[in-house]
Amino acid sequence: MSFPQSTLLEELPNGKLLAEYANGSSEVIIPPSQCHDDMARLIKEKEAKAKNSTLKGSGPNQWCDNAGWYPPSKDIKSFTGTYINPAGNPSRGGATLYYFIGSQNNGQGPVNILQPVLSYEGSGWGFTSWICCPSNISTTGPTVRTSAGATITGGLNRVDSSTWDVYSINENGQKSDLKQRVGPYKYTWADVTFEYYGYSSCSQSPKGPITFKDMVITNGAGEKVTPKWSGSGPTKCSGTLIIHSPSDITIEHSE
Repeated sequence: MSFPQSTLLEELPNGKLLAEYANGSSEVIIPPSQCHDDMARLIKEKEAKAKNSTLKGSGPNQWCDNAGWYPPSKDIKSFTGTYINPAGNPSRGGATLYYFIGSQNNGQGPVNILQPVLSYEGSGWGFTSWICCPSNISTTGPTVRTSAGATITGGLNRVDSSTWDVYSINENGQKSDLKQRVGPYKYTWADVTFEYYGYSSCSQSPKGPITFKDMVITNGAGEKVTPKWSGSGPTKCSGTLIIHSPSDITIEHSE
């Protein structure tokens, strides 16, 4: 579900979602029961795949490549980075590709992921702030367009003890922004990820790598910390994730 710029979201105890808009208005959204049922099913399927899968990157809808890290303090306050988009579009469409830095509150209440997401859908690139999934709804800010080879920036920042701000800025300075009151949970895990849906052919890979650079993570005290990333191994379509340094990672797949 997409929300206007600078919307502030809050999951209510009854499973509803409060949206407070930048113009001062607000509304309570009642998610369809199907959203809760689908989320429970997806969680069960994800757990089963993680337990039984022996071929990484073999399914139609999943995280394919990722690097992750748990800071010793188990408390992240901010995570920012620059994305250098792949140099060319895929030769063949039909897949949805997501690339992002992000953070999760693993072990700290209902799990949410905060992520500025670069996506390729249909025939173009977009950059969108995501918070997934309060009230079992994937919530996003507005999408700003970007292009192959562009340099864009994204990040997530703790605004106060309960509120996070996720932002995504394209090469023209246009911004996607979304905020959420998640509660006083610590965000304990950072990740750099490629995720795909309907990715069945290597010709659906973009030309050239995506580079995540100038990445900076601060802990709960606001101090800069140096991640020790743990990366995934080789994946389909000659997929590689290369950790060049704590602040520089590339992900690439070939046709």
